[in-house]
Amino acid sequence: MALSSNEWAAEIAKRVGRQVAFYRGRIDEGRAKPGITAQALADRCTELGLPIDRTVVAKLEKGVRQTITVGELMVFARALNVSPVALLFDLREATTEVLPGVEANTWDALKWLTGEVTGLPGAEGTADGEYGVELLRHLDRLIAGWREQKRTTMALVRDRASQPAAGGDSAFFDQLMRTVADQEAAIADLRREIRSEGLVPPPLPPDLEHLEVADTPAGRELNKYAPRADGEK
Repeated sequence: MALSSNEWAAEIAKRVGRQVAFYRGRIDEGRAKPGITAQALADRCTELGLPIDRTVVAKLEKGVRQTITVGELMVFARALNVSPVALLFDLREATTEVLPGVEANTWDALKWLTGEVTGLPGAEGTADGEYGVELLRHLDRLIAGWREQKRTTMALVRDRASQPAAGGDSAFFDQLMRTVADQEAAIADLRREIRSEGLVPPPLPPDLEHLEVADTPAGRELNKYAPRADGEK
């Protein structure tokens, strides 16, 4: 039997209320017993800019409140120091009703909501906007790979520096640094592609901010005169 829009909204509110109660009871503020009161949670929400009465928290947790807005969901999540998706999906349950009358594996449903997968199992088609999400996720992966490669490279350099000089060290170090440089070039290229799609790439971490400078008109002009690798024009 199909649910009405009000019934589905009430089901979502009940689900969020259960999760709010669960996480409220897990907050550790150094007391003998973990957890904070409903009033303390309401106060946190108010401090975050959304005045909420203690009775609202109580009704939500008891499943009496029939609705919850996206804005309330986000404030409750911040007040509880969890992600909004953690209030929508209970990973203690194997399956969840992700759409009216549609059961799915809870982890699959969570990944669908966060954009980690493009659809629920059995669903067909992909929204055009997913391309932008995948570009930004790919950028995150490139930056994570660059950071790991740089960490490994610096550890190897320190290790070699503590040992007697060995033949071929110069070429070895050059190759390591070239790998890091290639990864930085890939990050810069992807950021340009992201912009070409009309998207805004996230800020670079401080140790990669030089890529942002290099991608300005002045930076590209300077790059014309930068030293090139052997055989590169």
